[in-house]
Amino acid sequence: MVSYLVFIFVYIFSILSTLTQKAKETIFLSYQILMDSCGDLSEGMRNNEHLRMIPLQIQVGQKEWPDDGHINKQELFDEILETDVLPKSACPAPDAYLQRFDKNADRIYVITVSSALSGSYNSASLARKLWREENKGKKGQKIYIIDSKSASAGQTLLAGALMRWENKGYSEDEIRKRIKKLRRDMMTKFVLNDLTMLERSGRLNGLQAKLADAFHICPILASTDEGTICQTGQARGMKRALSAMVRAIGNENKEKKISHIVISHCGQEAGAYEVKKKLNKILPDCQIHIVETGGIASVYAGIGGIILAYA
Repeated sequence: MVSYLVFIFVYIFSILSTLTQKAKETIFLSYQILMDSCGDLSEGMRNNEHLRMIPLQIQVGQKEWPDDGHINKQELFDEILETDVLPKSACPAPDAYLQRFDKNADRIYVITVSSALSGSYNSASLARKLWREENKGKKGQKIYIIDSKSASAGQTLLAGALMRWENKGYSEDEIRKRIKKLRRDMMTKFVLNDLTMLERSGRLNGLQAKLADAFHICPILASTDEGTICQTGQARGMKRALSAMVRAIGNENKEKKISHIVISHCGQEAGAYEVKKKLNKILPDCQIHIVETGGIASVYAGIGGIILAYA
């Protein structure tokens, strides 16, 4: 009789274990996040098994660097300063995305730099089309291509949100609605200490650049709803420009509550932490993360540049 009861108990326990495991698999679906290298990764993100970087190529004159997270920035900047040409970047080919798509993932999210600034979004979209035509993914697999309408810290903010929601087990529909709202609400602002790239790209003429340099003028820039860049202000000196940017964000918080901020910096760690300190005073409940810019963002932000994305 005792043996029979033990058998029944073990049998029921095994059934419950199987059902529990299936429930977990239903709630916590396998996912993958791909982000082109215009976005910036924290150390934790780099080591996360769900997230992979798709490198762009940086070209200065005849030299090329793959922006794979191992780029020597000092060597890159030295090369830029030695030449008068504007550095160029090449978006990933569709094959770069195809090689990274995980056939076993239930959901794949691709976060690209603004489609107004690069062809990365189009490459990812073509890769998805080819992937589906070749039936490489598992049955029912979904691939979402997300135009960040931003770059750098903006892409990082979106990636971090997706990871949080997936790890909490939110449904597919819920995540889709949330990411659309986040992208719509997200703002990106940045302050540049070096105007070399703005001048060479034609956004600032030579005379303006010389005057700005002579009077230590730092422009305050922001992303637009269309994913382009506009100037929203300026100040004399980096410290004043950063303070003005912090005040602007504080004023925006009065209208809508800001809960997450990502600060990306290019060789300006002390400045980034000073900005975080000021933001913590006016936004005590906000989660603020600091990351270092990757190769692409560093080229356009320049040494000392600081970029903020928030929502």
